[in-house]
Amino acid sequence: MNFRTDSQVTLTNPEPTLELVLEKPASPLNTRLFVNGKPWFKVSTVDRDANITKITDLRINEVVATIRRRTFLSDKVKFPRRFGGKSVKKDDWMTEVKLSTGHNAWLVSSESGKFLWKWDSAQRLVLTPEDDTDQTLFFVKDEPPVLALCFKRSAEESLDEIIPGFIILEHRMKMDAKRMTIRDGMAAHHSLDFQNQPRLAWEAFYPEGSINPSAPIPGGFGFYLSGPPEFQQRLSVAKEAVFSYRMMLEKDWEWVKGGKLPGLFGGIDDLAYACSGGRKDDRCQCIGLRPMWRANGVGELYTYLPLNDTNATQQLKVPPLSVENNDYGFSVGRGAFNFKQAVGNWITVATRVRLNDIGVDNGEIEVWIDGCSVISIDGLALRSSAASVLRGMHFQTFFGGSSTDWASPKDQRAWFADVTGAIIA
Repeated sequence: MNFRTDSQVTLTNPEPTLELVLEKPASPLNTRLFVNGKPWFKVSTVDRDANITKITDLRINEVVATIRRRTFLSDKVKFPRRFGGKSVKKDDWMTEVKLSTGHNAWLVSSESGKFLWKWDSAQRLVLTPEDDTDQTLFFVKDEPPVLALCFKRSAEESLDEIIPGFIILEHRMKMDAKRMTIRDGMAAHHSLDFQNQPRLAWEAFYPEGSINPSAPIPGGFGFYLSGPPEFQQRLSVAKEAVFSYRMMLEKDWEWVKGGKLPGLFGGIDDLAYACSGGRKDDRCQCIGLRPMWRANGVGELYTYLPLNDTNATQQLKVPPLSVENNDYGFSVGRGAFNFKQAVGNWITVATRVRLNDIGVDNGEIEVWIDGCSVISIDGLALRSSAASVLRGMHFQTFFGGSSTDWASPKDQRAWFADVTGAIIA
């Protein structure tokens, strides 16, 4: 980061502050940033699982930073103009630290020195030199509906490194805000009546007009979840496991055409990921299972399994209706259950998978809703190599589909809690 001193700036003629205003304050991963009404930067997260975010300087039409989120390895950032243009670990570049006050802060190790991002009660987020925390270099203006990153003209050359830090922390703040603490039998901020409720839940927010997380109006959330290291290690050699969670949809939920819910994933190394979205390549290397709601709450299991005749035959036999979709996924057991019972009430969704022995069609999939088996498939060829293993949960939810006729007609919320995994064999 480079901060130059302008000889024309004095105490009586202070340097003016510029504001980078977010076009979409609710979506820091997909927005443009404007100065005086002109677009300066674009933040875009183009993949469905929100793993890659690019920051583009629209004035020169160049990508100036890339953030890559990784499930099992350290996140990375890349600045074409800094660190020799090489990717660096995000935690090496921006490290979470504890201040003497007991508050958290983030130490940025730049080529030109060290700086601190820290929360501020008056200015939301501020950036200061590490050795002079009273000197504010950047701060956030949070005056709804305006959310802006404010800076001096002398700091403009550092925006390529400042904006990624701001985006990372702003996204973290919004994700933290989605976590809902439930006390005394009531959901915080929502008057919902339910019994035997969890004490803590993730909140998924589906804004009006939203479909999947990579759409112009992103909705829901998505990440991969494999549990603590010991469980991950045991899962990598397991033959059979069951994963479950509890979920609740807000009252007056509107279904539209349908949407996806968290489910299981597996496969060979990195090819196990992104087993969805019309994927065609390396389909024999991945397993993707996600419950889905359709119009009027009709439930099904949306599957991405290795493409072979055995799997097609076994899936299409599942009642009351199973369909091979034109985007290479299968809708299995459509109508075998209904998600209407989840509107204003907690329900439990569980999925069991038993991997087949290599060369034998004896794989199994089973889905339970509130303890009742609703879908059961056997005789499957889920893998052709012992390297294909169960990986955990693809914890993703959104409206869609990929076209706007799937979009949520209003702001809606759902909650997910009590996520568990158990190895059976």
